[in-house]
Amino acid sequence: MDDTVFSSEASMQTLLAVMARALVCDDSRTWAVLPEHQVHGRIPDLVIGRIDERALQTRLGSSEWRRGLSEIELRALRGLRSDRGRSVTSLASEIRVGERRARDVLRVLVRQGFADRSSSGSFVRVAPIMPILDRIVSFEAKRSDLGRAYVQARAHTMFADRSFVVFDIAYLARALAARDAYRSGGIGMIGLGADASWQILERSRRSVLRAAIGRALAAERALTRLLGAPVRSLPEARLPHGSPASEYPAEPELVGPRANALRPLLACHA
Repeated sequence: MDDTVFSSEASMQTLLAVMARALVCDDSRTWAVLPEHQVHGRIPDLVIGRIDERALQTRLGSSEWRRGLSEIELRALRGLRSDRGRSVTSLASEIRVGERRARDVLRVLVRQGFADRSSSGSFVRVAPIMPILDRIVSFEAKRSDLGRAYVQARAHTMFADRSFVVFDIAYLARALAARDAYRSGGIGMIGLGADASWQILERSRRSVLRAAIGRALAAERALTRLLGAPVRSLPEARLPHGSPASEYPAEPELVGPRANALRPLLACHA
């Protein structure tokens, strides 16, 4: 095989999106396709998330809940209960911040209608905490560096149900040598060719590492992007090998039978 099927990892991105959509998205649900979706400090090349329309409609049903929460806000909100109050001291201890920081976060959540304060001074949760994505699949594209790709893809399992590495099929022999490690870690391996064909070497297993806060944060950042809020520049663009052309992630897409109905709903709440 020719070892220059793809001239660079960047040249794989268009075919990556086509392949990933065909592999993951079905015709019964609506999916969000999120290029370079940053969660914690991790930025997979592509994340595809299945929209929970009920959760999305609930979030958009209140004028006060139409924004994505930050990680500290999310931790605070998930630490509160809807049936009884909780003190600042107790919450600060659980989310591991100082009481002053916890109080500042709670003040914002109360002001924006996500939480409320009781007459006794404790705090209760008002907003729902169900993520707008109920399934998350991540893809890391590496032309030939299967070792580095494995490390990155395994980190993505902290928020993704399944995680894949997509490599240049010209490096199939190299991928076969790394296959046992991928199988052991539950990371999927897909060889991609310039003719848009692909070969699945290893199927991804459902992550045992996925943390609830990770998935919830991935969903909050998806909501932010779907509502058209400005996104921060990606850290990669500031690295020595980074390209200014890839400083900001591409716009997210909706695909599926309800995509056309959801687009104007999101646009009117942006």
